[in-house]
Amino acid sequence: MSRIDSPRSTVQLPKMSARESFDLVARRLCLNEPRTTLRALRILKKIVSNALTHQGEAKFRSIPSHNATVRTKLLEVIGGREGLKACGFLPKTRDCELFYEFRLDTPPPRDAETESERTVAAAEASYLTAAQTWLDREIEKLESISAKREVVAVAVDARVVCRLPGGQSVELGFHRNETVRDVRNFIARHLLSNITTTRVTLTTALASQRYTESGSIADEGRMDTTLESAGFVPKVVLFVAVEPDPDSVRTAREDDSAVPGNTHKQQHRDIAARRRVEEEKRRALRLEKKRAAQAVKTNRERTLKDFRAQRDTMKELADRKRLNAVMLTVTADVATADAVTDDGASAAATVAGK
Repeated sequence: MSRIDSPRSTVQLPKMSARESFDLVARRLCLNEPRTTLRALRILKKIVSNALTHQGEAKFRSIPSHNATVRTKLLEVIGGREGLKACGFLPKTRDCELFYEFRLDTPPPRDAETESERTVAAAEASYLTAAQTWLDREIEKLESISAKREVVAVAVDARVVCRLPGGQSVELGFHRNETVRDVRNFIARHLLSNITTTRVTLTTALASQRYTESGSIADEGRMDTTLESAGFVPKVVLFVAVEPDPDSVRTAREDDSAVPGNTHKQQHRDIAARRRVEEEKRRALRLEKKRAAQAVKTNRERTLKDFRAQRDTMKELADRKRLNAVMLTVTADVATADAVTDDGASAAATVAGK
């Protein structure tokens, strides 16, 4: 199993090829600002280039996670850890510290001495070359986008949060002109396994929209809707459900019915499959209700906080007005007393003069 391990998600995923890993990393990295993504890609390219140029030196095959540049500009970036793993640098703990060491998941057998070492070196060089080619292409693409638009918030238009059947969550980036079918195909190819005998259904929050490939003209037309027309821009949450493909189930049922005694087993399998689908739907509904309740609670707390702050402000203003009124009254009384004193002194002076 491959694994997404990033600052925003930790997801168990099916094992995928190098090309599929690169595609998934590209969808994850584009969620950052273009400047951040470009910086992370350049650091990745430097790491891969050093490992390829100095293939026999151990220090270029091991990247310490405590390195300040690697940690802040690559590991803490969305998709940075996946990028290292896709390029062949897998996590390993050594002396209570985390390192990313270059090693292939399934290296060639090392039975013979010299010949097997050459085979391993050639396989590693081929993998690093493929990673470097992909990095060059992504860097060139991002540089061209940045040159066309001087100020870009993000490199993508739609941020798609996928809630997988197991409860995991993965955030991916897509462009507004891509279709719902593109999203479905990417999820089925990179995030799910056993897709040949299943049908993937995408449902938005609160079940307001449902996209599936049922074979009907209406559903097929909805799958070809662009993300902008579907309302997926700038962000959408999709609940992914996996259902048995009717054609595959029918074929399997026909095959099993040819064998005596398998019909009863197939019925039990169908019932179990339907129960799993219903359980996934109930789990997704419970999660959505929980999130909605949390959102209401958060809004209520924010409203109460704003009300208290406004009340305290108004109270402070009222206290200031009362204080000003008292000061004006005191000032007026003092002025009146001074005037009376001056009049008395003038009268006394007049009487004395006479």
